[in-house]
Amino acid sequence: MRAIIIGAGIAGLAAALRLRQIGWESLVIERAPQRRGGGYGVAFGGIGYDAAERMGILPALKGKAFITKELVYHKANGERSFSLTRETIAATMGNRSMNILRGDVETVLYEAVRDTIEIRFATTIDAVDQDERAVHVTLSDGTIEHADLLIGADGLHSATRTLAFGPEEDYRLDLDHMVAVYMLDKRPAAIAEGTPPAPFPRAAVPLP
Repeated sequence: MRAIIIGAGIAGLAAALRLRQIGWESLVIERAPQRRGGGYGVAFGGIGYDAAERMGILPALKGKAFITKELVYHKANGERSFSLTRETIAATMGNRSMNILRGDVETVLYEAVRDTIEIRFATTIDAVDQDERAVHVTLSDGTIEHADLLIGADGLHSATRTLAFGPEEDYRLDLDHMVAVYMLDKRPAAIAEGTPPAPFPRAAVPLP
């Protein structure tokens, strides 16, 4: 059995790993020219933790986990609202949970599959067709690939979904807001000293 997976992020790589474990062959298509780094911190637990354990990647994930020493919340004017200590955070998360960078989750998955599946970078999906025997995928590199299963793991603006089911506005609700996350090399002095930082502008990024 063969699958074509569009998107080499966490969802696509996790699908490729699990399919390989049950005997499938996979081709992963990624539009970026190479793997992308970065990513914000996430609380990794629940069914994700259970799945990682079953897939055999939990030790590798734990090796990249980090401990959150404090969470500090500020009001819109920059005034400190409240904070959570390391002990409080650990108590709320429980034993079967960890803090980890999103990019590190992807790295662990990539390292688990890179030697056993084909990942084709700088390539996109152009067309989808199917018959009673297979799904046929036309790619931007000029090839037509055939498989038993097509998985669209290409994110919010999924080209796979658009080609298979229609325009994304029929399936996506726009909430008219954005979230910006920044990774810093060191903790800002104002936060470390407990003094309120300067307030962030409310419209730092114009909304579409």
